[in-house]
Amino acid sequence: MPHGKWENFKDKPKYVAKKLIGRTIEPEGLVAEIIETEPYKSGNQTERRHCMMLAPGQIGIMPHRGLSFINIATEEAGIPSCVLIRAVRIDDVIYDGPGKVGKILNARNLEYKIMGKDIPIRGQTKPSTFYAPKDKADNSQGRYRLKGI
Repeated sequence: MPHGKWENFKDKPKYVAKKLIGRTIEPEGLVAEIIETEPYKSGNQTERRHCMMLAPGQIGIMPHRGLSFINIATEEAGIPSCVLIRAVRIDDVIYDGPGKVGKILNARNLEYKIMGKDIPIRGQTKPSTFYAPKDKADNSQGRYRLKGI
């Protein structure tokens, strides 16, 4: 993966979510290993879900109760699909929950940046465990979490 690029964001969100597990991203000088993701597809479109309609690899921020969730658009612009970053590890500290991830990675400064171009992605995919979706979110496709965490 030369220069921190990864070009597979045009795939379905479940595939992208699984492929991101164990890889590191480097926003604003931090090195964060992705340890949990949640793919989303379709669902009721609202203004705060605009991040699902962006170009593949583009970061959209979804506000939720005063927090900022980091979503990476997938497939193609105009198709409602994305991957939510739910947990990361930085210097052996786990930030578990999309609100904590958004805070530690300074989510608002990442909006509309392109993964693999503006924010390097490095490493290889690591084994993950899949958890079936809970019935709360109308468009969640489940979760992937790094095995052993």
